[in-house]
Amino acid sequence: MTGKTGVMKIIILMTLLSVCSLYAQIKSPYNKDKVILLEAEDFHPMNNGNIYPSNIGWVPIKDGHGNYMVDTIGASHFSGDMLLGAKADVSGAKAYKTTRIPETGAYKIWARYEDPLHYNVLFQISIIQNNKIVFQHEYGRDGAVKLWFFNGGFHKWIDWAWGVEGAVDEGYIAHLQKGPATVILTALKNPQPAANRNIDFIFITNNTTDSWIKNKNYTNMYPELDYILRPGRVYVKLINSGSQPCYFNISYGINRIPWGRSIGSGIAGKEGLLNIVPVLEKPSIGWLQPGESTPWIDISYGDTCHPAHLWINQLFTKQNTGMNFKAEVAGKDKRPVKTVSFSDPNETVMDVEIPPYPEKDPNGVKTAYQIIKTLDNYLARLPNVGTEPHKTLFLASYGPIGRFPINSGTKTAKSEIEFLKNIGINTFVGGDDNHWMLMQSNLSAMAKYGYHPVNKSIFYGEYFFPPTDQNIEQVKRWYDSTLNASKYLRGFYFGDEVGPLSLAQSNLNLSSSEFISYLKSKGFNPEDFKTNGEITAEFTAQVAATNPELYVESYKFIENSALDWMKKQTDKIRNIFGKNIVIGSNFSPAAYF
Repeated sequence: MTGKTGVMKIIILMTLLSVCSLYAQIKSPYNKDKVILLEAEDFHPMNNGNIYPSNIGWVPIKDGHGNYMVDTIGASHFSGDMLLGAKADVSGAKAYKTTRIPETGAYKIWARYEDPLHYNVLFQISIIQNNKIVFQHEYGRDGAVKLWFFNGGFHKWIDWAWGVEGAVDEGYIAHLQKGPATVILTALKNPQPAANRNIDFIFITNNTTDSWIKNKNYTNMYPELDYILRPGRVYVKLINSGSQPCYFNISYGINRIPWGRSIGSGIAGKEGLLNIVPVLEKPSIGWLQPGESTPWIDISYGDTCHPAHLWINQLFTKQNTGMNFKAEVAGKDKRPVKTVSFSDPNETVMDVEIPPYPEKDPNGVKTAYQIIKTLDNYLARLPNVGTEPHKTLFLASYGPIGRFPINSGTKTAKSEIEFLKNIGINTFVGGDDNHWMLMQSNLSAMAKYGYHPVNKSIFYGEYFFPPTDQNIEQVKRWYDSTLNASKYLRGFYFGDEVGPLSLAQSNLNLSSSEFISYLKSKGFNPEDFKTNGEITAEFTAQVAATNPELYVESYKFIENSALDWMKKQTDKIRNIFGKNIVIGSNFSPAAYF
């Protein structure tokens, strides 16, 4: 290896070796507790031996098609993308599932379910062993202590100001014998106020101290979703369809916190996951010859809730040879369910979407390219209605769209451009000056295929970009110095999860005297709000419990102050960039308006 190419190969090799030495020290991601996961939708409806009709009793529900709490990014993540539901007025309906208890001892029987605030969703869990009921307990009563999502801990109820859309966990101790067991769900008579029973899953664990909840390797937002993960659920086998030896770099993205998982070393070859980078001097180590495949690689430590993204990078013995591979996906017991293929001499990475339970949804196994082409074909069949839109219809970074640079010239990029053309998109995700340079490149790439986005196609902002004088000036400098900025600027984006409290705390220096003036303007005696000899706005949980009036008025004060400041700053933005500029947070300038 000589020259720049040789140096680059050495640098890449040394980098990968250092990463591999780190990954080689990673222990098994699975905890050592004995955990049995029972997906509620897998329970079989029954009542005294008679199967219920499909439209009454316990009924499987696809998330978003009959349950209460649907979210793409918050806490409403449901395992298998399914629940088991029973209407609020159903009483006596039963459903069962058999399992095996690994050893005799104490266990905790947990249920994860939707819990609309201050409603009853009563159901009962019974466990039968040797023809005897060895456990039976009620779940879902309003006022029972539950484990709350978003690190809420154990409480009877939590009423966050921003909502309580998520699943809770409720669990009780049982003594079980080693061997077979039948778990029965019963819809109990539901006192008013009553809501539908929507159960995500049951899990049985020999960890009766609940120490798993504080496991530092789990997200504290919903630790049970990490705790229930076990090997043997999802496998992938990668096949070299190219004409040269290769190995693969793989990573795993999931659609909830922590957003991704490491897969061992991340390097896959003939022996499976490798702790070293294959080198040509030793072709027997790792390299896959044309037609050869990796062994089955267990990727179960991903997520049971959503289809996940297996990112694949194929490295051949020669540079710039693109990608040519097959991915075979299997479910439990390594039973193959679907094989997908991809080939492009110009592509460097491809995403394979894999459902949480592949055997339940084999057609859900797709490459990102297949997904984009499916969208293209669907849109191409639709009639053209009306005129070309001048307002945004779609955000160009959602799902597979936007993951692949549209200026790369690959067939995936061309399909993305066709999608953008068919959907009528005219907005790109904004950001700093570097984003603008990328947008210029994207616009040029689209122009090559005869598609020119309409005017006002870009918004400017960052993850947290409040409308301070400094940030407004930053956009103004970009606006004045960048060619075509006035033509394309459509929105000023404040950032993600931005609210009045965060804006006020980070940008306003509110004094005690201002709070006193606010209290007087509302007809209060400020002395009635004195704590520890001072009159200040207070937002702590302790104040909420001991002095709720102070807590509420403090929130009103700071939110009103923040809104007044926002009004003043947005007036500045409109004075500089025009009255039609769109302003807001959480992508509101870019999504649908």
